[in-house]
Amino acid sequence: MLKFLLTVLTVASTPLNHSHATTKDCQTNISREFEWIKTQIEESSLSNLRKLKCPEQLQISSYSSNDLTITSGRVNRKSVICLSDKESNPCKHVIADLEIWVHNPPVALQEIFNLQKSQTGEMFETVERLFIKPSALIR
Repeated sequence: MLKFLLTVLTVASTPLNHSHATTKDCQTNISREFEWIKTQIEESSLSNLRKLKCPEQLQISSYSSNDLTITSGRVNRKSVICLSDKESNPCKHVIADLEIWVHNPPVALQEIFNLQKSQTGEMFETVERLFIKPSALIR
């Protein structure tokens, strides 16, 4: 009986494995925040959304909305838009490329996500990059 209980507890506590996600999972389980982020990027002429595999989309959608942060970064000398749930790894997910003619990624992010410099709480700047909290922008 104890062996059965341990087996049941092990199965019940096993985290969802996103590597076997289906297209239907990606259509129905994408978070509101991530859907909004993708829409903002797709509607902008400054950026091109990358094709993310379903497991990565589900992983992003599983993050707490309060932890989700958008910033810019560089990959192969190109400017990109990144998402993360950890401050220690700001480009955990590269989700879009900025157009080659974009020379100021923080300003591009402000335009893509419709931010005014005066909006506080939604974004904060460090010496090197701009960070945006989508949870503060979606109402």
